[in-house]
Amino acid sequence: VYWNNPGLTAQLAFASTLGLRSMYIVAAATGVCDVAIVGPGASATATFDNISVKEYTGTHLTQATTANKPLVRRGAYNLLTYSNDLTNAAWTKANATVNTSAVLSPDGSTSFTITDDATASDHKVRQVATVATGTAVTCAVIAKDGTAGYLWVYDGYANVGRNFQLSDGGILGIIGGTPTSSTYADLGNGWGLYTMAYTASTTTRPDIGLSQDGVNLNYSGSGKTIIVDSAGLF
Repeated sequence: VYWNNPGLTAQLAFASTLGLRSMYIVAAATGVCDVAIVGPGASATATFDNISVKEYTGTHLTQATTANKPLVRRGAYNLLTYSNDLTNAAWTKANATVNTSAVLSPDGSTSFTITDDATASDHKVRQVATVATGTAVTCAVIAKDGTAGYLWVYDGYANVGRNFQLSDGGILGIIGGTPTSSTYADLGNGWGLYTMAYTASTTTRPDIGLSQDGVNLNYSGSGKTIIVDSAGLF
């Protein structure tokens, strides 16, 4: 299947597998996007659930004059590295292992299984980022249940956290202080987008862990798992 924008000579081919497919373009003006099927013969077919186009607006960083430029606020950007590869050393693993999963992520790419070990403690991955004190940030995790049942997100420096139930996206109790907000969005096939907004201190360290009951972070692990597509801090 090809998604093509003739006016911008932008073209992207997608494999014929089930999943969400996206193409990002910068449009100079109103245009037409073509979705075409390329197969071995005249009888090639494909099934589409839906096709949509979304505009992402932004702030132009250029101007035609030499006058003093106004202050410009950039859009949201990710403070974490290797958000789509939790096996990378940028992610510290504590009482847990991370491996690639056979389960495909919502966009058909690789996801990762976090497995607890037998240590009587919390089981998590974490990454540290530096921000200005008082910065409003949001930790976002795309995850689904393995066998553990529960996900938690916690920033130890800000002492703010939230438990989530992976079977139905339930937003459960807090860990430490109360986040500014906590949300869940259903992404289909058991996947969900879980977010926690809070005010960071000078250093922020989002921990992403698993729980067996949605309450206790510390327990003796037994090989329970959660599956994570990606995690970011914005």
